[in-house]
Amino acid sequence: MKSPYRQSRSETLVYIALWVVMFTLPVVGLYFHIQNHDEAFRWMDVKRLWSPLLSLLVAFVIHNYLIAPLLVCKQKKVVYLAMVLVLVGVFELYQCNHHPGDPPPHGKPDFERVSPGHNDKRHNHHHTRRPPLPPRDNHNLVALFLLILSLGTNLGVKNYFRSRTDRQRIAELKRENLQQELEYLKYQVNPHFFMNTLNNIHALVDIDPEQAKCSIVKLSRLMRYVLYEGTKQNVQLRAGIEFLKHYIDLMRMRYTDKVDIRFNHPQDVPNVEVPPLLIVSLVENAFKHGVSYNHHSFIHITITTVGDKLTFTCHNSKHNTEHEPGGIGLKNVIKRLDLLFPDRYEMKIDDQPQTYFISLTIPISQSL
Repeated sequence: MKSPYRQSRSETLVYIALWVVMFTLPVVGLYFHIQNHDEAFRWMDVKRLWSPLLSLLVAFVIHNYLIAPLLVCKQKKVVYLAMVLVLVGVFELYQCNHHPGDPPPHGKPDFERVSPGHNDKRHNHHHTRRPPLPPRDNHNLVALFLLILSLGTNLGVKNYFRSRTDRQRIAELKRENLQQELEYLKYQVNPHFFMNTLNNIHALVDIDPEQAKCSIVKLSRLMRYVLYEGTKQNVQLRAGIEFLKHYIDLMRMRYTDKVDIRFNHPQDVPNVEVPPLLIVSLVENAFKHGVSYNHHSFIHITITTVGDKLTFTCHNSKHNTEHEPGGIGLKNVIKRLDLLFPDRYEMKIDDQPQTYFISLTIPISQSL
C-alpha cells in the first residue's frame, strides 16, 4: 500500500530555505553590529545567537515528521493537540533550564575573559559592547512565540503541498478514467473472447438450443454492462457480481468437468457500490493461466463483505509457466487501486510453482 501523502522534495527545500534564513539573519545582524563598532568577529557570539534556534529547530523537526502528519494525513485532531501541548511543555522546560544568557562554566562571564595585557578600560569596553539579551521572562515569551509561529508555518506549508498532491491525484485519476474507458472499448471488441464465446454458442445451437439462447442472453448482458456501467465511477455491487457470474458461465462452456470452477458470493448482496470492472482482470488472468486441457485444473473465486470492506480471493492452479509474474493486467489493477484507494486497500499474492492465490480487500461505500 502507498501512503496518501509523503513529504515531497519541494516541501523539504522550502523548510531548508526558511531555516537557512532563520540562522542567517542573526549572523547578518551581528556582522553589521561589529562593523559599526569596529569589533572583532567572535564565534562565541554566533554560538550564543544560534543556541535558542537549535532547540527551536529540534522542536520543528519533531513536529514536522511525527506530529503534523497526525493532523494533515490522519485527521487525528485530539491526538495532535495533545502531542503539541507536550512538545510545547518540553520546549518551555528546556528554555527555562538552558537560557542562553546564563554565564559560562566556572561562573565567569565570557566578557571578563580577556588577556592579562588588557586594561580595565578595554575590559569595560567589551562589556558594554556585547549585544544584550532580553530578560529571562521576555526570552521565554519570544521563544514560545517563535515556536508557535514555526509550528503554524509548518502546518500551512504541509497543508499547501497536501492539497497540491490531492489536486494532482484527482487530475491523474481523471486521466486514468479516460484511459480505462479506452481499455473498456478494447475489451468490448476483444476478438478472442468473442470468437471463443460465439463458437461455443454456435456449437450449442444444434445440441442444446435452450442453453444456446441462455448464453446469448448472458453475452448480451455482459456487453451491456461493459458499455453502460463500465464508464461510471461506481456501480452497484449486485450488478458487479452478476457481471462476474455471466463472465464465468460463458468461460465455463469452453471447458470439461476436469476444470473445477467455483464462484462463491453473498446471497444477500448489501446495497453498496464498488468501482466497475476492477476485479475482472484478475478473474481473466485466472482463466488465462490456470486452466489446462490435459490436467486437472481449478479456479475458486470468493467475494465476501464485512462492514465497509469487500474481500476478493482467487485460488487457481497454474499450468501456463511462460507468463511473467505480475503481468500488465495486474500492474494496471494495482495502479488503479493506488489512485482509487491510496493507503486503504490490501493485496496479498502467493505465487507457487503449481498454484496461484491472490487476495484483495477494498473499501466499499453505501449507495445513495
